[in-house]
Amino acid sequence: MKIPEPQGISPELLASAAGAFPAEAWVAGGWVRDRLLGSGSTMLTAGKSPDADLVIAGDAEAAAMRAARALGGSFVLLDRARRTYRVALPGAHIDFTEMRGSKMEQDLRRRDFTINAMALPASRILHRLWRRHIADPTGGLRDLAAKVVRPAGPRAFEEDPLRTLRAIRMAASLGFALSPSTQRGVKQNAHLLARVAAERIRDEFFPILRSRQVHVHLAMAQRLGLMRQVVPETESLLRLKQGVHHRLDAWDHSLEAVRLLNGLLASPQRWAGRFAGPVLPTQSGSGSLFEGRIRSLLCEPASGDRTRADILRFACLLHDIGKPATFSRDEKGVHFYGHAALGGQMAAAAARNMRLSRQEVSAVRTIVENHMRPLLLTREPVTDRAIRRLIADTGNRCVDICALALADLLAGRPSRADARTQRVFTLRVLAELFARPAAPEPLVNGHEVMKRYHLKPGPMVGRLLEIVRQAQVERGISTREEAWMLLDRAARNAND
Repeated sequence: MKIPEPQGISPELLASAAGAFPAEAWVAGGWVRDRLLGSGSTMLTAGKSPDADLVIAGDAEAAAMRAARALGGSFVLLDRARRTYRVALPGAHIDFTEMRGSKMEQDLRRRDFTINAMALPASRILHRLWRRHIADPTGGLRDLAAKVVRPAGPRAFEEDPLRTLRAIRMAASLGFALSPSTQRGVKQNAHLLARVAAERIRDEFFPILRSRQVHVHLAMAQRLGLMRQVVPETESLLRLKQGVHHRLDAWDHSLEAVRLLNGLLASPQRWAGRFAGPVLPTQSGSGSLFEGRIRSLLCEPASGDRTRADILRFACLLHDIGKPATFSRDEKGVHFYGHAALGGQMAAAAARNMRLSRQEVSAVRTIVENHMRPLLLTREPVTDRAIRRLIADTGNRCVDICALALADLLAGRPSRADARTQRVFTLRVLAELFARPAAPEPLVNGHEVMKRYHLKPGPMVGRLLEIVRQAQVERGISTREEAWMLLDRAARNAND
């Protein structure tokens, strides 16, 4: 499923929304910032921002209701106490708030960062010289030109501690830097993030995982004390040596794996590297035969505005968190026996703490628990049956697992032969997965099994059903008679 492109809030649309109510109105915050960036560079296109904030010197609720009628949108109450309302449009929205203070300058000084603390009178949105009318009491234009994220006021982080993490998110999303004083402010106030709801932290953290320089910004978040508040499990990875197969400690390796994973997600053709040849069929003019299928899977909605790819990134960051507790050393070197299984449990707990949905938590656990399987399988010649078993056990989640395994391997700078082996294995899995029909319908159900073998509900019923499922996948049985013959034999063996 392809995620639709945001419709965007054009200057004309915003002028219409503001003109629906005859009060003083200003467009403020990110829309102004993005319009300035779009008009002066190729980073963004003016009018592509999917949301905008209108500040009303008057009744914001009445203004939003009139704008909703005029634009054919939906009126939404966001926060009555703060007098905040929304007009929802296809792929975009406009928020209406009442001015804080008697003048717009006072309102802007209470915002998070200088580059978000600029406003344009609604009456000048379509003016040819609109830039000359921007209110900028905190120096946002200067910081925008310098590509710097700086708080709008001296107490910005104390007023809302989430801004410490948002500073990293803004830098990551825009490709900006944090000034030295901003970094000091984030570090001094990072502990206050413990007061912030997990849902708000989650919604700032996931955009950081999507950024091109994700390793840089996660390293900064750790250095400034934010990671111990966001995902405290990662702290134990610092300076954890991993043995001869790794050049980095567990934390830096995890950052490198996420960086490489983002590259793989951006271009699934990289999964094949130079070895696509006879393994990865191509279609003229459309690249890899599998690339569209992979992109479709990765773009599947997860929950909120998160996608399947976002959950994979989160799992990648946490894929080694089971290592500190499973560390051992002997004459053969360093070992982490069972770290994937323990890591799956720990990663699932971290996902729950971040208030991910039940399905997302399950996905994180499955990916982390199984991330070593592709690497272990390729140590010996891989049979088609082993590949079918991996798919049977993990479903189409094996795509995520293979992507993580490949990023994990590449982060350790493997030999060319090992990298080639892993890439070819990944392509074989994809070929098997995408060539097969949907998972077969069960040939027998639990009630039938319990009745036939006089069983009560319990693990034995599940084991017998699993025998049939594996036989369907691996051996291609397709009739109830075959299923019962198989189960009868299993039942006899259990009784012997």
